[in-house]
Amino acid sequence: WFLLAVVIGLVVSVLFRARLETPAGLATLQGIGIGLGALLFAGTLDDGHDVWWPGLVGGVLCAAFVSTVVRALFTRTRARLDAAAAAALFLYAEAAALVLSGLSVLLPPFALVGLGFFVWLRAGGRRREGEKFAGLRILR
Repeated sequence: WFLLAVVIGLVVSVLFRARLETPAGLATLQGIGIGLGALLFAGTLDDGHDVWWPGLVGGVLCAAFVSTVVRALFTRTRARLDAAAAAALFLYAEAAALVLSGLSVLLPPFALVGLGFFVWLRAGGRRREGEKFAGLRILR
């Protein structure tokens, strides 16, 4: 049921994409994502243990961290892409989120692999923060 809700959320976000591109819309989606991350973490922790409330705290921390990493990554990536590719970037993000959440539900240790991947992305983004993009240039 959770994955079905994620797919419905994807469809709604695609349909209302123009309204969600505002800062208030993005903040709303980020808040919903952090809340869902907290609930998912707490539910997973409750499934294996008697205590669930630390999952709320851990879920908020992990979801907020991943949200900031993804936002910084897409800001850097969108600056390098042309308009058509930048417009389709959110579909890649939603597909990756769907795959990562599905694997995390089916194989709970995979969530730790995903979190490690985002830590690696943040470290790489921080290291390259001051560099200029050295793409192909035409020399005349």
